[in-house]
Amino acid sequence: MRFRRQQEQARAATRKLLVLFALTVLFTVLGVNAALALAWRLQFGGFLGYPPWFFETNTALTLGFVLGGAWLESLRLRDGGAHVAQMVGGREVSPPQDMAERRLRNIVDEMAIASGLKSPRIFVLDRERTINALAAGWEQQDSVVVVTRGALERLTRDELQGVVAHEFAHILNGDTRLNMRLIGMVFGLQMVFNFGRALMSSVDARGRRGPAVAIGAALALAGSIGWLAGRLLRAGVSRQREHLADAFAVQFTRLPSGLGNALRKVAGQVQRGERMASANAEVVSHLLLSADVVVPTAWLASHPPIQERLRRIFGRDMVPLPDEPLPQPEAGEPALPALDFAAGPALAQVATTGAAVSGQPAAPEAAAGPPEALLFELSSATMPGPLHAAVLACLVPPQSAAEMQAWRRAVPDQAAHERLLQAVLSLPPRRRLPWFERLLRLAAALPAPNRAALVRDARAVAQADGRVSLAEYLEGRVLQHQLGVRGERLSAERRSLTLAELAQPVAVVSRALATALPGEQRAEWLQSVLAGLRLPPVGERPMPSGGELAAALDRLVLLGRTERPALIKQWIAGQPLAGWPQRAYDALRCLCLLVDTPLPPPLAAQFEPLSLLPETA
Repeated sequence: MRFRRQQEQARAATRKLLVLFALTVLFTVLGVNAALALAWRLQFGGFLGYPPWFFETNTALTLGFVLGGAWLESLRLRDGGAHVAQMVGGREVSPPQDMAERRLRNIVDEMAIASGLKSPRIFVLDRERTINALAAGWEQQDSVVVVTRGALERLTRDELQGVVAHEFAHILNGDTRLNMRLIGMVFGLQMVFNFGRALMSSVDARGRRGPAVAIGAALALAGSIGWLAGRLLRAGVSRQREHLADAFAVQFTRLPSGLGNALRKVAGQVQRGERMASANAEVVSHLLLSADVVVPTAWLASHPPIQERLRRIFGRDMVPLPDEPLPQPEAGEPALPALDFAAGPALAQVATTGAAVSGQPAAPEAAAGPPEALLFELSSATMPGPLHAAVLACLVPPQSAAEMQAWRRAVPDQAAHERLLQAVLSLPPRRRLPWFERLLRLAAALPAPNRAALVRDARAVAQADGRVSLAEYLEGRVLQHQLGVRGERLSAERRSLTLAELAQPVAVVSRALATALPGEQRAEWLQSVLAGLRLPPVGERPMPSGGELAAALDRLVLLGRTERPALIKQWIAGQPLAGWPQRAYDALRCLCLLVDTPLPPPLAAQFEPLSLLPETA
């Protein structure tokens, strides 16, 4: 219902805009006729009457300039938001070129899920060092989000998320279409003014100014009505939409300080007089997060004053924040692999013996005793080299020769650690993930360089065969989560969303989880889960992409403390757990780890508990 009301408000705003535009055109036509009539009398003296069709010709030419200019500019914008982005010097982020752009890509995906919109194309203004952003497009399908390099370098993740959420609000509320119309209308209204200025500067072959100067002055004077009215029209329409977009941004992120602190940094730039560098910045000023770095004149400003916006967000006046560039993540920081649901089974079944699957005879030492004896020795010593090898071994599917070779390349002393690989491959399926968790808890105590190397090598192992299964994807997320190399620690204030507020992310993760079930059970289980959570059915939709799943998992961690167990409970209540494949149990266990929720007893019963670590002297 809210979406329909927003659509009606957008249509009403468009109708109001067209009426105001028509009135502005009418006054411009009257002004041109009056100015040219005055110029005629001053030029030829006396009152000898006007030439036939004088006023009709003036009216036709004025309408031709205004309406024709608006139509031509709208025609130039037919490619949608991408044209606007390129007009101000935007470069499309496809694919991301550094970690800052990758962070932006993830945030856009998160906000697409939060708002229920399709993820738009992303552009970056590399030459702009001020903090700003814009959204543009005729429809949601051709919308773009544009962010300046200054925003990427000077905003924290929460602040950048607030800025992107603000732009998504403009797309959701239909403001982008309205703003695209405004670009064409303002261009048309200033055509008469520009033509008059051109005539005023014209000279003949001898360098003398002729009668055209008077006509040009008259047109420039009359056209200034359209020039000024166009900017006032743009300012009046845009101002009322900015407060609404700010409110929606806070609703999407549930963190007022995100957008608020970003605006405080913009306020500091405005105080220092910093301006955007693009020559077309003024043309798109009404699309920007803040137009104060483009049009500082208050009565022509298309945005409310920043302090007024801050008072609405924080409830009081706020001082500007420093906007020094933040430390950027290194290019080699671990990144999540891309997810490919076509990579085969969602979770490879481990074999019962390492010798049967590795293609190599088992070492005599490994056959002499229980395979887990080596892992217990490792657990009691916490040696970096063997621990590195054992954790990576947990990520090697037994049937994948490419990933086994990647493991051997990643392990420094491969010959010495081969027994660890065989021991891990020999684990029963119900014990493999519990051991993976135990080894990760030990690895979390390693120095930061060792943990970063472990995540880097884990990514190399997962991608060695050119495909990433759902299991590899989730286990890679668990590895980064447990080692503390992914994201920031979230406060209880932020982890307070309800299942209803995160309906889209829940549906995306549930669709991905369904792929771990046998084909004939997936639709029934998914329908039962969504019905139990009182969420709308997803219908016939393709499996989520890796980007969609990553964004959904990033949002899912914001669930409140009581909501997380309720979600896990509903997942296992969708169908009886008995008879599920081990890959489904493992996927559920990974999701419990990712949302920091204890395993419910029915799920814990599907795994064999590990004995306590042996006592050491």
